[in-house]
Amino acid sequence: MVSRGHALSRDALIRTLTAYSGITSEDGAGDGTTLVDTNLIDNPSISPSGIPEKTVLIMSGDARGEDKGSASFNNATGAITLQGAGFSAQIKAGTIFRILNISSIEIDVANIDTKIGTNTDPAGTTTLFAWLLKIFTLGGQGGFYYGKVTQVDDNTNFRVSGLAGIFDDAYFANTYRVYVVRDAAGLGAAPQGEMQPCSGFSGTDAIFTHTVFTADLAVDDEVLLLHERIAEIADLVALIGTAADNGDLSTLFAKLKQQYLGIHAHVLLVVADASALDADMDTALKNELEDRGYVVQVADPTDIAGNLELAFDFIVVSGSITVDTNLGNLRDAESPVICHSAAVAVSANVFSLGATAGTEAAQTDIEIITNTIIWLIATATGDLTVTASATINHMQTKAANALKIAETSIGSGNTFHTMVRLTQGVADDSGYIANFDRYFIGVKDFTAANAVFKALMATLWEHVLHEVRFSEVTVTPKRVYQEQIPDTAISISPDDTLTNPPPNADAANSVVDIDKKTNRTFVLRSLFINISALGGGTATMTFKLWVDIGGTPTEVDSVDVTSTGYQNLMDLFGLPEVHADSIHITATVNAATGTIAGIYRYAEAKK
Repeated sequence: MVSRGHALSRDALIRTLTAYSGITSEDGAGDGTTLVDTNLIDNPSISPSGIPEKTVLIMSGDARGEDKGSASFNNATGAITLQGAGFSAQIKAGTIFRILNISSIEIDVANIDTKIGTNTDPAGTTTLFAWLLKIFTLGGQGGFYYGKVTQVDDNTNFRVSGLAGIFDDAYFANTYRVYVVRDAAGLGAAPQGEMQPCSGFSGTDAIFTHTVFTADLAVDDEVLLLHERIAEIADLVALIGTAADNGDLSTLFAKLKQQYLGIHAHVLLVVADASALDADMDTALKNELEDRGYVVQVADPTDIAGNLELAFDFIVVSGSITVDTNLGNLRDAESPVICHSAAVAVSANVFSLGATAGTEAAQTDIEIITNTIIWLIATATGDLTVTASATINHMQTKAANALKIAETSIGSGNTFHTMVRLTQGVADDSGYIANFDRYFIGVKDFTAANAVFKALMATLWEHVLHEVRFSEVTVTPKRVYQEQIPDTAISISPDDTLTNPPPNADAANSVVDIDKKTNRTFVLRSLFINISALGGGTATMTFKLWVDIGGTPTEVDSVDVTSTGYQNLMDLFGLPEVHADSIHITATVNAATGTIAGIYRYAEAKK
């Protein structure tokens, strides 16, 4: 349960982000490009000049959930005109909407496009293209030189006879670049449009040495020799990029996409081998996440423990993983997890989301069983084509507390589970309760996955991101002990043999059993036991204290008890508390079996 202070701060944040909330008074344009609210006319809470360039979010109606930038506002009619093509449906009277204090990305992109201009801008205007044109019209003064290739010596040397005998050998070397303006055939073939540095020049024969192009030059190809300072303008344009750039690129537009789509969200992608990514299940999935603006850290199972020390918004397990080796640490991850591997999803050592992993080969459809959860509301139930004939993972049965979202649309009775959700706060089939949702998604080939499935995944990613940032789950803060309530009861009959040391000691010999967990440490607060029988032989019960040293439970103390009755932690080991990353107390007798009953309490902290 979050505190009232948290709720108030969240309300304050919502008020800050919201410039105006209203309900449309009449129908907007049929094409969705306008909405009308006469209450906006001379509204004292928001000025007419404060509406353009803000984001409009539709809260109800056919276009609910959509947002667009406000292009203009008519204070006489209360009509807001939206950027571009507007919303996907007409905004009718009675539609709830909000005006957000967030600059519209369409407007930001439009402003950048305006500054860049187009290649038809005349010299003398103020766009980047116009300035380039102005510079090029001053050719012959060292900025650039034009020529036709008259001879190609090899893939790094060509000649322009018209420039022979004019310049010395040092003129072009390392200060100019070779830009291929036009290929000789006029078909735009490579290397047209490519640019490479000029590393050498022979003035007598006008031989230019350059870095290799993707295709060899040919006689009559047209080239420009561009001075480095001019070529750097092209570098700058490349760094700016275009509005079509994906979020995994390093251009300015790509960075904007990271800011608006991923809101600086960090994802841990767990793959079978981080040094050799599978093209379809690893690289394609990573690219899709990065295209949506997420910052992705790739790790294989051996890296899990170290990576869980870092803060990730959610974790994705790739379908390239086919065994659960070294993945047990994911069980305690303080993040939502989306698993595309059926083998990992059914593993009792990891998620216990179901049983009996399998595959359907050459399968294109899944069947949506329930669309009531928020990220699937817009998807109809029934068969849905999600992939171009790829193998789909499934589980034959699901965990008792899990929700089946989708199943394979072929197979025995269409009952195999291919999308499953285990909600935070409920136990998996092993009894473990996680603080965040766990998902199994059986579609694992992201190269073959179609736009419909990728859109579903984008919505799911946004949903789990919202869960981790705004959900009312109980998260263990770092370096703060969370007390165990209630106490753990003890009722055992220890025998004379400790078959295995902790953490695999026999249950009959285990008085305290606090196993090591990833990024956790413990303190044994109290121990009270009643020894009612000491066993046979010498009537001696031996207690041993084991704590984690260097990653291994190690015996650090041993004491013999020869009388029945109550004992506590101080009585046995002279310690008021025990602090360690794992804590175990075992008991054995000299012969036959003894009897112990009691309680212990511990506290747990995240490192």
